Amino acid sequence: MKRMHAAAAFCAFSILITGCTSNSSGADDRGGNRENSSTHQENTQEVGSSQETKEPSQQETASSSNDTSASSTSSGVEKQSFDSPEKAAASINDYRTVKQTNIDLGHGITALQDAGAGHKFISWNEGNWLIKIDYPIQSKSAVKNHPDNRKLAETIVAYLENHYLPAPDNQGVIKIRGFKDSPSSVVKWQDGRVVYELKSEKNNPMELIKRAVKAGKNL
Repeated sequence: MKRMHAAAAFCAFSILITGCTSNSSGADDRGGNRENSSTHQENTQEVGSSQETKEPSQQETASSSNDTSASSTSSGVEKQSFDSPEKAAASINDYRTVKQTNIDLGHGITALQDAGAGHKFISWNEGNWLIKIDYPIQSKSAVKNHPDNRKLAETIVAYLENHYLPAPDNQGVIKIRGFKDSPSSVVKWQDGRVVYELKSEKNNPMELIKRAVKAGKNL
């Protein structure tokens, strides 16, 4: 009888040890599964992060493909190329046709003279060009080199009688600002998909127009 009790006790002890070992192994397996799952999530996050990093680069590439290209010619004329002649013409958005005129500038050219908000303007067309002179109403605020906007307009018309600006496909503009604190001149014209531009922040409109005439012969 004692041997039977001892045998039973031994069997129970063996079962208890086997169960503990099995539970420990199961816990280890579950722990390993959690570690593998965590590693898989980290790898997935790294892949996702890598994809997110690539996306802006693709967007930047797509954006850059739509940009216009800018450069300068050997004569110092800025040159900007567009996808089409229509887009090039649309970039010169300050062109207009002067339909009403009220002053005579000579050589068969008439212009519109008007004023407002401290400015006085003279505007006229020559071919596909718009020429616009913007001066202060108060003469003391005008540039010293060309203080009279009317005389400057007549000088430009006389010069262009025998000297020819480049012929724009659709439009070109000359804008002259005669304020002594902020003088500027811009000559811009379109040729197909390209827009050419000369500009200066000095009081030298005639010099800039002469450069445009010369550039037109060399382009």
